[in-house]
Amino acid sequence: MRLKRVMSFALAAAMVAGLTACGGASNEKTETADVKDTAAKEKSEADSGQPDSDAPLEFICRLRDGEYSPAEIQLYQELEQETGVKINWTTYADSAWVEKKSLLFASNQLPEAFFGQEILSNDDLLKYGPEGMLIPLESYITEENTPNLYKIFQDYPEYKRSITAPDGHIYSLMSFDDGYVTTTNLPLFINKDWLENVNMNVPATTDEFYEVLKAFKEQDANGNGDPDDEIPYSFNKDTNYASDLFGSFGMIDDTRIDSGKAHIAVKDGKVIYTAVGEAYKNAIKYFHKLYSEGLIDQEAFTQDNSVFKAKCKNENRTVGVLQGWRSTAWSTSNEDDSYVPVPPLAGPGGDRYWPELQNGVNGLGSFAITNVARDPEYIMRWVDHCYDPLFSIQASLALKVGLHLKEDGNGKYGYAEAPTPENRAKVVPGGYDRIYSVTKEAATLLKGAPSHMIEKQALDAYYSDFYYPEYYPKFMLSTEESDRLSTLATEINSFANEKYAAWMTGGGIDEEWDSYLKQMNAMGLPELLEIYQGALDRYDAEK
Repeated sequence: MRLKRVMSFALAAAMVAGLTACGGASNEKTETADVKDTAAKEKSEADSGQPDSDAPLEFICRLRDGEYSPAEIQLYQELEQETGVKINWTTYADSAWVEKKSLLFASNQLPEAFFGQEILSNDDLLKYGPEGMLIPLESYITEENTPNLYKIFQDYPEYKRSITAPDGHIYSLMSFDDGYVTTTNLPLFINKDWLENVNMNVPATTDEFYEVLKAFKEQDANGNGDPDDEIPYSFNKDTNYASDLFGSFGMIDDTRIDSGKAHIAVKDGKVIYTAVGEAYKNAIKYFHKLYSEGLIDQEAFTQDNSVFKAKCKNENRTVGVLQGWRSTAWSTSNEDDSYVPVPPLAGPGGDRYWPELQNGVNGLGSFAITNVARDPEYIMRWVDHCYDPLFSIQASLALKVGLHLKEDGNGKYGYAEAPTPENRAKVVPGGYDRIYSVTKEAATLLKGAPSHMIEKQALDAYYSDFYYPEYYPKFMLSTEESDRLSTLATEINSFANEKYAAWMTGGGIDEEWDSYLKQMNAMGLPELLEIYQGALDRYDAEK
């Protein structure tokens, strides 16, 4: 078969031309990359191994604001040229994905495969796998058929274990990183020019943070003559609201329901629900004070990511404090150094915790094949290319061979043109539009860490002494656990997050706290904790 023969050649030959482009992604669209492959068209169906040479494979991918369909991205276009595999990509906006995904399964209007970072949840895999709508993949992962995946599972058996369902089947593939890893997700940044303008230093405590924000609001910190256009501190849903700062009060917190572990943490080996603890209560009261005095963006709970990003990158500088992956969250040019990191703040009790980004497997449900697939083996041979070491380096780090990377003649890659949002757009994927596996061996292809990872590693060093010491690991729950949690967690987490926003903006947590705890227990919080604890105990026992 054509695809099998192609796998014996290095993909690097197809990855030498740089392309600079820009544009935007729509909320929902279907595209096929326009690739000329005359020789492939002349091949017979039997010779090519493609189920129907006139019908591309049908894949679905979700996208965040500003991300592009794989059909528009050069790296995937070159993969299509190299393999001859044509894919019809249907994309959906991340904001509408949960509802759309449910409709696709309910109506049985399925693609042949779902593609991209965590496109399916643990609940999806455990529901639709045993029901037969997603097919088991383990029989297709062989040394001959998928050599890259096969080697990964040989070298990292723990990763294979983490994606294996309790019934013994693998219903999805993962992304993971064991190469150039970072351990701090979204550091806190503060505008250093504003600090200078109000004659203050980078805050080290929650009290100092309050005083700095107050000065930003009252003293025309951006110096433009308008005392009312400053937003001292802004955040949104994608920054976990303000919860990364809750460690200053003794316990980290996660509001993200789609993480599967909203408000779930571990303390001394025991699972706790952070949103019913005193640390959580004290953190909410502190941030309500900030919000009530206008020190927090009044749109923090309603703005989407595009609005938040626009504020942070406004050349007129209206935001004083923000969270972001690195300098690209706020910089307007390569020379822009307007913001500096803020270390974890010491709270009233001296606590200075910050959440650690968990590496290894970071996307359990990132590629799945459905029961309408015409040839699963053929699809698996294609996706194995995404786990090729060089391809994975490009997808994971958003660096393109021939543009950002240059081969040195000895199989190593040095750095060429500095990556920018402009020269990455439509060239390499950068978010939900990718899967990858960066092993330690793959990382050796690069001659040192890329520049953006050097920046991230410096930020990691700034935060590493303050990481909370325990966390709930990534693994698949049983079908029974997942089914029950999907019912319990939906109601409990929605209620917790509703009160989170209401209390932070409107206050009242002291008056409502006892009734809130009673309502949580009535909703089944004790059972939810029992399920999470039982699963954790089983996971620990199987190590």
